[in-house]
Amino acid sequence: MKLLVMEDEIRLADILSDWFQKKGFAVTVCMTAFRVMKKRRMKILM
Repeated sequence: MKLLVMEDEIRLADILSDWFQKKGFAVTVCMTAFRVMKKRRMKILM
């Protein structure tokens, strides 16, 4: 299952990403809404 973590605090984003990956999620981390939209356009996120 895919999961998007959108968090501007790097440390918190890393903690969340690690935790969800351990639970079996494929995690994408974005620090800004602009990055989310850019990845969406590149079809990395669906």
